[in-house]
Amino acid sequence: MMDDENFARDTAQSFFSQSQASGATGATSLATEQTVSSLAIEKFKAQQQEPQHHHVHRICRICGRVVAAKGLPRFDTYSMSDPYCVVKAIKGNNHTMNVYITRTIMNNSAPVWDEEFDFQIRADQTTEEIVGLRLAVYEADGPGSSFHGSNDFLGGADLDLAGQKHARSVLHELELGGIITRKASSGRRPRLVLAVTIYREVVPRSLPRPLLLKQSLLKMSFVHQAAVPAWTATVATVALGDLPQA
Repeated sequence: MMDDENFARDTAQSFFSQSQASGATGATSLATEQTVSSLAIEKFKAQQQEPQHHHVHRICRICGRVVAAKGLPRFDTYSMSDPYCVVKAIKGNNHTMNVYITRTIMNNSAPVWDEEFDFQIRADQTTEEIVGLRLAVYEADGPGSSFHGSNDFLGGADLDLAGQKHARSVLHELELGGIITRKASSGRRPRLVLAVTIYREVVPRSLPRPLLLKQSLLKMSFVHQAAVPAWTATVATVALGDLPQA
């Protein structure tokens, strides 16, 4: 273990000896060398903590078909609802990504959309794994629809994808909850029918987020140094790269 740590430290020192040759100041170079040497050791320890879990099977593609809904509540006294469905992907930090939005079907409490979607998740789009889908049905305020929904919420549900197998299509009938204004037209909770197929790929497990942040702050490149009057300090501009997504 100590030999590996010494190797990480020696690698960092070798890297910054090249930086000194290119013109870095002694004090700044020494402080940065110590920081990166410590970072290299932290990175090595993080990689060794779970040697049996260096890779993960992340969801890289979601194919689905929004089939239909039934028993939706009505908000207008003289007509049925005008529903549309919003599909979002749930990430491991409970944030969401927009996936698909259906067309609006007018005056119908049992709409049949039968619409397909194919959503690709690139590795550079998010550092968090996709763990599920969030479905929500809204009453349209006008001819258009939006991922933000509307004031008239007709019901929603979350679908856990963690246990679903690769490349296998599964038909889900989800009970829609969250209706607080009126009961559904059938007296039961409304339901949404959805078919989902997921595809996974094997990728290296990412390092802990605090370590990624430290690492990204050290990836700086000199851009510009401006000449300013003698009574002010020299202004240097640097560029940061590979910052983790918030």
